[in-house]
Amino acid sequence: MEGTDGGGQTVKQSMKRQAFLARTFLIVIVFGMAIVGFFFCVEFIRRFPQASITFLDGTRVLVEVVKTPEAQAQGLSGRALLSENDGMLFVYDEPQEVGIWMKDMRFPIDILWIRNNRIVHIVENASVPIPGQPIPSFRPSAEATEVLELRAGFAKAHTLNIGDPVFMDIP
Repeated sequence: MEGTDGGGQTVKQSMKRQAFLARTFLIVIVFGMAIVGFFFCVEFIRRFPQASITFLDGTRVLVEVVKTPEAQAQGLSGRALLSENDGMLFVYDEPQEVGIWMKDMRFPIDILWIRNNRIVHIVENASVPIPGQPIPSFRPSAEATEVLELRAGFAKAHTLNIGDPVFMDIP
């Protein structure tokens, strides 16, 4: 014969109820965290305007567009990663030899300098800083109006070359 918990329920029924309440509580917490995470991601995505860039082989990347000096100085610094078909596009009003530094970078990147919708310079696998060493920086051999930072290996994987056209859809 089963014992009771003093309230008329058997111990087995009480344990089932407690397990049900624990599962329900866990589901509510996970769902709440998912909602908060979703809104955090939406806010993060809205941090910079979005654009798309298509390369000669048809590959399309989504990029964050940064135009202010503060956002350009920050760039991808401090981020943990960059997805395969994502990037950051720096836009400048006038053609210039824009230098890129790797301060606080956690992963290597490919850097493309662009002018008149054509690649004018490429740096593949731009290295991350090594503690105690000078921060790596990279300069193009030609003036550019846009600089595109992509995941390391992208340029090689898509056989990008100087002179290749890029098709930018910037709102």
